[in-house]
Amino acid sequence: MRNPGWLRFYLRVLVCATVVSRVRCIKVAETLKGAADQNYSFREFVPPGQSRLVHKRTYLPGEQLLLFLSPPSRYGLSGPLGKQQGIFHIKQDSRGNRYIANEAGNFHLFEGVHEAVARAGGVISEQPSQLKLLENRPIPLTKFVSIVKELRNLLGAE
Repeated sequence: MRNPGWLRFYLRVLVCATVVSRVRCIKVAETLKGAADQNYSFREFVPPGQSRLVHKRTYLPGEQLLLFLSPPSRYGLSGPLGKQQGIFHIKQDSRGNRYIANEAGNFHLFEGVHEAVARAGGVISEQPSQLKLLENRPIPLTKFVSIVKELRNLLGAE
C-alpha cells in the first residue's frame, strides 16, 4: 500500500519545522548598547544540513571579541549582525596596544556612516577622509569604541 500524499506532505512539514540551534555562552566585559548580564547566552540558528559543517564560527575560551548581536527573535534565536561583519576580534601587539578587526578585515567598515548620520540630522566628529583611513585594517580599540559610542548617541540608540 502506498503512503497517501498528505502523509508525505505532513512528514516534510515536520522535518522542515525542526529548528537546529547552538547555545553560545559568553562572559560580558562591557556593553556598548543595551544591557546584559555578566554571563550572557544566546542561541544561533544552524541551517538545515549544516549542523556538522563548520559554517558557523567557533567561539574559543579566552578569546576577546566585540559582538554586534541581534535581539532574540520570537524563537529565541540571535547571532552576530552582518555575519562576519558583526564579529570583531580584539588583538594586542607587543607594546600592549589593543586593536580590533572584524572577520571581513574591516572592509568598507564605515561606508555610508556619514550619510546615515546626516539623514538623522547629526554630525559625527570624524571626517569622511579620516574614517576611510581606518577601513581595511585593524583599528585601535579605543578609537573604534569611541566612534561606536558617538554613533549610538547621535542616532538615539540606547
